[in-house]
Amino acid sequence: MLKLTAIFGGFVLFPVLVLALTVFWIWMLVDCANHETDHGRKVAWLIIIAVTHWIGAAVYFILGRKRFAVQRSI
Repeated sequence: MLKLTAIFGGFVLFPVLVLALTVFWIWMLVDCANHETDHGRKVAWLIIIAVTHWIGAAVYFILGRKRFAVQRSI
């Protein structure tokens, strides 16, 4: 019989966390490839994200990702 603590402890939580971080990593790779306009900057970020996995993706999300502002006319 499976204990409730095992479900919330490591058997389910760890694979879900790994899957979420991998999805985030792929999302940031695609975002960088599609939205960076400067070729040198794009290549540098793609290498950083690819080599450092989710840590590089988090750094790109915080520092490198361009925020697309919605311009409103008055």
